[in-house]
Formats: sequence, C-alpha cells, structure tokens
Amino acid sequence: MHPEGRILVFVGDYQDKGDKPIETFKLVRKLSDDGALLGVLGNHDSKLLRYLRKKRYGISTKDMKLSNGLDKTIEAFAEAGLEQEVLTWLETLPMILRLGSVLVTHGAYRDNVPAGQLKNLNLFGEVLTHKPNADGYPQRVDNWKHEYDGDCTHIVVGHEIFEEPQLIISKSGCKVYSIDQGCADGGRLTCLRLPEEILIHEPARQKYWTQGKSSV
Repeated sequence: MHPEGRILVFVGDYQDKGDKPIETFKLVRKLSDDGALLGVLGNHDSKLLRYLRKKRYGISTKDMKLSNGLDKTIEAFAEAGLEQEVLTWLETLPMILRLGSVLVTHGAYRDNVPAGQLKNLNLFGEVLTHKPNADGYPQRVDNWKHEYDGDCTHIVVGHEIFEEPQLIISKSGCKVYSIDQGCADGGRLTCLRLPEEILIHEPARQKYWTQGKSSV
C-alpha cells in the first residue's frame, strides 16, 4: 500500500497490444485484491469479457472479430488455464467509477442518456459513426467534454490517444482530462495525481505494438 494511502485508478484496456497479457493480468489483479487499485472496463476488456462469457455458456464466437491483439490474448489465457479467473475478475469492473467529485470512465460520459447509449459512450467515446477517418475507424468528437454540465469537478478518460494529455474545461467548470498517450505504441504512460492535478509521465521503453503485430 502507498504510504500516503493513495490508490491507483486505471482507465481500462488492461490487455492486447503487447506480449505479456498473463503478467499484466496477474499484476493488476494482485493490486486490486490488495486494495491498491480500482479500475473501469475498457473496450478491449469488454470484448474479451463477451468472448469468455460466450465460451462459458457454449455460444459460438465465430461472429466475433478477434483483432488488435485479442486473438493472442485469448490464446495466452487459454494455454495458461486462466480463462475463468480472467472472466471472474473482468465481471467485477464497472464502466463508471465515481470517487467523490471525480468520475472515471474509459471513453466518454454524458448525464441523462439511455443505458445502451451510455455504455457505448463509456467504452468507445463519442463518435460520428457515419463519418469514418481515412483509416476506417470512427471519427471521435469532443462535444461531450465541452457540454458536460453536471456536478463533477474532474472527469478522467483514456481510449483516444493524444500526443500530450488533453484538458478541456466544460461549461460547468469540470476539468476533463484525457490521459492516453499511447504507451503501447511507443508513447508514454501518463498518471494524473489528484487532488494536486500533477501529471506524471513514464516513457515507453519500446514500441510494443504495431497494427496486427506485438513485439517483445
């Protein structure tokens, strides 16, 4: 435990895009079991959870596209006999964490939206589904960050990679931080320390991922 009683709060996506899913899972779960870590479900985690649930109940997974490293993650957990442990742990993760006046989610957040829409926002951010980028992925928008009018003082998200941490002040004065700096792609791992609002960066030791390929 941290000597000052601090805890880690992860913004999701604990596996894929790297060659050590087992080591990562064991580390994150131990920190969680020890009370040193809280976290939310990311879109990669949600897809793995969906796959493992289907497998547990004997439902075909042929309709699922195992991309962005998920195939290697699934293979590693199956070979290590960890599928049930991973499933059990993933089922404990919420999509939203509210810690006092701080809200943490993976992608995006809006008040007063239907549950299904909120789930998509939490996992994938706010997107223009009818207008993909040149790479074929949905074009993300930041409208929600500007328009948020709730009582949170801080919202912290990941999912969308920015070269530098992004801070947007919403109409209610909420500080919305985006802290995914693409560590797996050779960028940086970013930590936002609250309440001080200090940003801490740890450069990636190497590029762990290129599209369709992991590296060690």
